[in-house]
Amino acid sequence: MHPGLACLPDLLLQHLGRCSELRYLQWAIDGAGLPSAGLFAAQGDEPGVVAVGSVGVDLLVQRVQAEWPDASALWGVQGISLISSHADPTRYWGEPWPFDLAVNTSPGVKPAELICAVPGLQRSEALVTDRLVCAPLPGRGGQAWTMLAQFAGRRRVLHSLSILRHGPWELASVIPAWAS
Repeated sequence: MHPGLACLPDLLLQHLGRCSELRYLQWAIDGAGLPSAGLFAAQGDEPGVVAVGSVGVDLLVQRVQAEWPDASALWGVQGISLISSHADPTRYWGEPWPFDLAVNTSPGVKPAELICAVPGLQRSEALVTDRLVCAPLPGRGGQAWTMLAQFAGRRRVLHSLSILRHGPWELASVIPAWAS
């Protein structure tokens, strides 16, 4: 996993690209100090964005085994998005940002400069425009992840940062670390 992601809640990163029963995913969200009550009440079988309380985190979740009964269905986390105060001043990520993005994206910093400043990212492998940067990242346990940073406004300030998984689903471990 890229060391620039170490500031994110470990329990969320453990579920990115992995699937488990809903109760274990809710346990991980609660364990990360984020509210999980009622998260999936209206979620169908299609991937959908679920806002996690008022803390500026959105999860892209999917019911992986739609044909299974509700109690044993597997849910997976496709992506984790952090929302900046520029995008939503009432619901934003107030904790440290991966890659020190809150510092590196002051007005006037271009997205291409952002990519050059992140150690381990190759500009040749990135898609860079004036409004977004999309680059591959090494994920946890050999998974392939992608970083998508979106910029907006005349000053091109950071609006959101998403870490997305791609590739096959893996089963999440359902045994808490303290129990092993």
